[in-house]
Amino acid sequence: GGTSVGAGAAEAGSKPAAAVIDKPPPKTFKVTVWKGNSFQIDDGEVRHPTDEVNRAFMEDLSQGFVPVELRERNESGMPVPVNINLEDRREHDPSEAKVKKPDFKAFSGGGNSLGKDWTAEAFSKVQRAAGPAAGGGGGGLAPKG
Repeated sequence: GGTSVGAGAAEAGSKPAAAVIDKPPPKTFKVTVWKGNSFQIDDGEVRHPTDEVNRAFMEDLSQGFVPVELRERNESGMPVPVNINLEDRREHDPSEAKVKKPDFKAFSGGGNSLGKDWTAEAFSKVQRAAGPAAGGGGGGLAPKG
């Protein structure tokens, strides 16, 4: 007979490429649909179909596609699987929706202060360059340190 695709790799004892690459774990979203085709994702703000982006989201869902904004790729470029749990609340007004505010996360990175490391020499150069138009002899500014 015939030859099947990938048979050579299996016969040689190596695994097909799909078995070697680990699939990323699926991301799960809850989409609640309200009266008037309004919806919310994971208890976020209620979104209305009057906005084109929201209308496209619902069209994708109704056709069985993952909406564009929920699609992601991992570091290696593979699509991340998506599970969508639909909650049918179409008999209820969207004003009944419980909206969870996002958690506040304070900035935790580093930074630099401007002008922090001025030496007296650098300060006097700037003052000379600015000249009398900048307020004359220093204008009340003094070097730090």
